[in-house]
Amino acid sequence: MPSKFKALLAWALCAILLPLPVLAGAAPKLAQITGARLKSSVPSSFYLEGNAIPVELYHAALLQAGQRQFIIALLATSGYSSNIQQKYLGMIIAERGFRLNGARLAVGSYGFGFSKSKKQLRIYNQAGALVRVSKLRYDAKFPHPAPLKVVLGRAASARIYLGRYWVRLRR
Repeated sequence: MPSKFKALLAWALCAILLPLPVLAGAAPKLAQITGARLKSSVPSSFYLEGNAIPVELYHAALLQAGQRQFIIALLATSGYSSNIQQKYLGMIIAERGFRLNGARLAVGSYGFGFSKSKKQLRIYNQAGALVRVSKLRYDAKFPHPAPLKVVLGRAASARIYLGRYWVRLRR
């Protein structure tokens, strides 16, 4: 094989193969899904500590990154014991690992609650054991606060607002 042909072949292979690791490692963009797909994805109740607690569909968000989904929703805890009401505000179901304010959480389902006085989001496994505590940030200028709102950021991140308090979600 002539050396010019080998050099040309080597150059062509490099041009084709070098971008592949960059493409393979690129994070899929995070998108918020609404409508019928949101309704069919969010469970009607969520099981925590032996209780099937109703999920508030009107306070739910479905996020998708590639083929994986992330669901966050508030729970209707009225009528449950006071310790359940104080402990849980909502639930999270994640089909891939994620980060909340940099804290890594694995694939799975979690309950969460938050303390305004301590500015903390507390994340529990389904048995009720504390898994992670994450700092909440306060945004006094956030327009039209709602009980749960998602604001998409760049690429694979979003702010999850609970009123004017928020945490950053990254896939």
